[in-house]
Amino acid sequence: MASIQANIAKYFIRQLRTRSLRYLNNLPLLRVEQDKALSRIRPPKNVNFSAQPFPKFSAEWAIPATAFGHKHPGKVILYMHGGGYAVGSALSHRGLVGKIVAETGIKALSLDYRLAPEHPFPAALEDSVYAYVWLLEKEAYNPKDIILMGDSAGGGLTLSTILKLKEIGIPQPLAVGLFSPWTDLTFSGDSIETHKERDPLLLTEPAKQWARWYHNDINPSHPHLSPLFGDYSDTCPILIQVGTEEILLSDSLRMISNAKKYDVDIKVDIWEGMLHVFQFGWPYLPEAREAILKMADFIEAQITSDKVFNTNKIKPIEALSKTENAENPYNSWLRFGNDMLKSFWDYKK
Repeated sequence: MASIQANIAKYFIRQLRTRSLRYLNNLPLLRVEQDKALSRIRPPKNVNFSAQPFPKFSAEWAIPATAFGHKHPGKVILYMHGGGYAVGSALSHRGLVGKIVAETGIKALSLDYRLAPEHPFPAALEDSVYAYVWLLEKEAYNPKDIILMGDSAGGGLTLSTILKLKEIGIPQPLAVGLFSPWTDLTFSGDSIETHKERDPLLLTEPAKQWARWYHNDINPSHPHLSPLFGDYSDTCPILIQVGTEEILLSDSLRMISNAKKYDVDIKVDIWEGMLHVFQFGWPYLPEAREAILKMADFIEAQITSDKVFNTNKIKPIEALSKTENAENPYNSWLRFGNDMLKSFWDYKK
């Protein structure tokens, strides 16, 4: 059962979605407004950010501020943001990526890959593969030093990336961690229809429009567009987290049956009563904090089992994160209500 905080969040998000409908026909403004709204979710103070330019796109480093927090200095997370391939940025996802970095003790490179409709497929995939190869060749990481992560469309892009890497003969990363991935641009899952009224965030028709922008004239069933239909033989371990209230629930559940055909190590962690990429709400939602900790545990298990992690006894960042999460609950509730009302007021103007 979802917490009281989660139910309140779903109410506010439903109201904000209603206000945001007026921006659907003005994509540049929608991008600005989403970045503004999501950047209200502030990253932990013990994470620093810096720009990383590339020839065709940009990215942002999120790095633990001290050696105390840098638990695995030889590892890196390559993160792909969500936003339907049309909106979203490293800025909009700074709060979520920063929390992941704080809990894992691993720095992250968060991509600002090129967006549709200006840059349809395969632009985003080219950017993610470029960044992965750049980490190997320019930053001298080994494949098993890299963890790929993403949410929503970025989760689908992450899966497409490991499929493309396999196709072109580049070794797989250590693991993949996904939040509510969009794996099927054909919209063949039943939750697209059955969860229309339950999902407080996503709308089916705009999602279909954005899918058309991204796949353009290419058949959306291609596995690099809809990785649900991919061949996952010889791919790395995968953990997916998804909420029961999402129109994209089927995208995650069907990944199990498809990927298991190829004997891949894949798990889907289902969160009762939770909405799309609920992990964004970690400053307010106990479920979000727990989910991120479970994702961090999954990554830690992959590092440990691979037997290539730094064996020095470095004190983990748990003390910092527990102190941060143990703030006065009334302050947390006040922040929650204040931030939600600010966002609501901005959209209402």
